[in-house]
Amino acid sequence: MAYRVSYVIFYLCVNQMFNNLVSQAGQMNLHGVPNDMIQAFSGVACILIGPAIQYLFSFLAKRRIAFGPIARIAVAFFFCGGAMAYSAGVQKLIYNTKPCYNRPRACLASEDGRLPNDINVWVQIPVYFILAVGEIFGFVTASEYAYSKAPPDMKTIVQALVQLTACVGSALGMALSPVAKDPEVLVMYSCIAGVMVLAAMLFYWRFKKYDKIDEELNQMNVEEMDERVSRAFLAGSTYNPLRIFPSRSYIIPPNHPRHNPNNQNRSTRPQNLPTMSHSRPSKSAISQYSTTSSKLAQRAAILSYDTNPQSWYTWLSTRLPITNHDILEVGAGSGELWTHIDTSLAKSITLTDFSPAMCDKLREVRDELHSTTQSHNQNHPDIDISMEIKQCDAASLPFENGSFDLVIANHMLYHLDSPATALAEFARVLRPRGALRVSLNGRDHISELLALGHRIGRPSPIVGAARINAETAGEMLEKCFGDVRMERFPGGFEVRDVEAV
Repeated sequence: MAYRVSYVIFYLCVNQMFNNLVSQAGQMNLHGVPNDMIQAFSGVACILIGPAIQYLFSFLAKRRIAFGPIARIAVAFFFCGGAMAYSAGVQKLIYNTKPCYNRPRACLASEDGRLPNDINVWVQIPVYFILAVGEIFGFVTASEYAYSKAPPDMKTIVQALVQLTACVGSALGMALSPVAKDPEVLVMYSCIAGVMVLAAMLFYWRFKKYDKIDEELNQMNVEEMDERVSRAFLAGSTYNPLRIFPSRSYIIPPNHPRHNPNNQNRSTRPQNLPTMSHSRPSKSAISQYSTTSSKLAQRAAILSYDTNPQSWYTWLSTRLPITNHDILEVGAGSGELWTHIDTSLAKSITLTDFSPAMCDKLREVRDELHSTTQSHNQNHPDIDISMEIKQCDAASLPFENGSFDLVIANHMLYHLDSPATALAEFARVLRPRGALRVSLNGRDHISELLALGHRIGRPSPIVGAARINAETAGEMLEKCFGDVRMERFPGGFEVRDVEAV
C-alpha cells in the first residue's frame, strides 16, 4: 500500500509539467517562446543528466558503496518533492511581481491579459532539471525492479500494476484541478511537495530492508528456471541469526567470527571445536596435488564451458572486501583468483597451500603480479604488493589469533578430512570484525558428467567423498560464525567437445 501511494504522488508531481507548470510559464515573460514549449527542457535535462547519473553509479560501485533500488526510488521521491517546493517558490515570486501580483493576466494593468507579470520564464527551468533526476531514478528503477522481482509468468501483470499507479496519479491531478487556479495553486504546490517528501521518508523506512537482500530476490527467478546451481558462496559473521538459502542466493555482509571478549589469551583456540588431530588434507587431495599443479589446471579447464558470461573468478572477486585489509587465502592453489583482483588495494596478502608444487606456482604468480604492478605504476614506485607464500595445512595455520581481516577458502574445504577443524582455525586467525568467504560446490555439481562416467565404466572416486558441500556447510559454519549467508553463482556447463568430456 505504501509503495502504491508513494508512486501515485510521484506521478502527480511529474504530471505537473504537462499542465500546471505550462500555465505557470504563461504567467511570466516568455520572450517569444510559447509557454507550452518550456516543458521540452524536461527531455533536454534527461539527456544531460543521464550520463552524470551513470557515472555516479560507476563511482559508487568501484568504491563498493551500496545504492540499492529502494534507496534510488526514495531519492527520486525526494527530488520530485523538491521540484514541487521550487515550483511553489516560483509561484510566490510571480505573486510578488507586478503588474497583477496574485492575479496574473487578470487585472486591468494586464491590458486584457496581454501582459504577464514581470518575471523571466527562465527561472522555471530548474524545475525540469530537478524533475529529470526524479524521473531517471524513479521510472527506470521502478520498471527494472518490477521486472526483475516478478515471477516469470507474471512480469507483464506486475508491470501493468506499476503503470496503474501512473493512471491513478493522473486521476488525482484531475481531481485537484479545481484548486489549480490563482491564488490557491501556491498552496497546492506546497501541499504536494510536503506530501511527496513525507511519502519518501515513509517509503524508505518501510522498504529499506529489501536493499539488503536485493541480490537474493534477483536470484529467486533464476533458480526457478534452473534448480541445478553449480557453485555456492558463503560468508560468516556474528550479530545476525543464521540464514541459509539452500535453493536461492544472497548477499555477503560485513562479517566477523564468534569471539569471547573476556578471553585475552592470544594462543587459545575457540572452545567446543574439533581438535587438531584430523587436520590433514584427504588422501585424494594429497595424491593429486602434492607434487604437481597440472591436475588442478585440468580441473579448472571446465570453467571455460560455463554458461554464465561472467567468469567465476570475476564474480567472486567482486564479493571480496580487500581494500586496506590483511588477507589470507587458504588452499590458494594456482593463484588464479589474484589475476582478477587489484592487489594494490590490499594492505597485505598471504597465500597458503599444503602442496609444495602449488606454493611454487603461487610464487610465480606473485612475481608476475609484482612485475605487472611495477610496469603500470612507474610514476609511483612506492606502490608494491605485500604478498607472502606459506606452505602449511589449512587446519593448523602458523598465524597468531586475530591476524587477518579477511580469510578466503575458495573450493578447498571438501579436500580436507575434517573441514570443521579448518573452519575453527579460520575463526581463530580472523580479527573480531573480520570476514570469511568460503566457496563450495553444490551437491549436484557436474552430476551429469559423473553419471556419464559411471555409465561407461569409469566411476569417479570423488562421488560421495566430499565431507562438506554448499547444502551442508551451514551447520559447520554456524559453530564458528554467528551469521552465515549463502549466495549462489547461477549457471552451468555446456560441453559440446567430445574430446573434452
